[in-house]
Amino acid sequence: MNGKTTKQPYGDDYRQYTCVTAKNKKTCDLKPIPANIAEKTIIKKLELFFSEPQNLINLINSANANISKQKEHLEEERASYASELASVRKGISNAANFIVQHGHSAAISKKLGALEEQETAILKKLSELNTQNISPIPPPTIDQ
Repeated sequence: MNGKTTKQPYGDDYRQYTCVTAKNKKTCDLKPIPANIAEKTIIKKLELFFSEPQNLINLINSANANISKQKEHLEEERASYASELASVRKGISNAANFIVQHGHSAAISKKLGALEEQETAILKKLSELNTQNISPIPPPTIDQ
């Protein structure tokens, strides 16, 4: 549904909701619905839905299940970056050891610089991931 407002000659706005395909493709046979009727109906349905405590509990449980999945994904992402960071740091160590044992070369210096840039980028991403805090929604109490 798309909201549509039309200015009336006497000053008031006439608001209505129209079918999306009616606007885009002109193929919808549904007539526009006055906004005040649609909004009152939706509010009544929401009030009825939330008057049942079990509905709110089910909604919170569903949200918490999604939050749990997001936390798992976040932990997997953190682990992946941590593994990549360990690999990059191993490469930095190897390059530094090579320079100590065999002397400085332009190719090794270039490789070392690239590895250090990778390390910085990974650390930045890990820092961003570590600031993300996904907390479950506490269940409502009787008083609420």
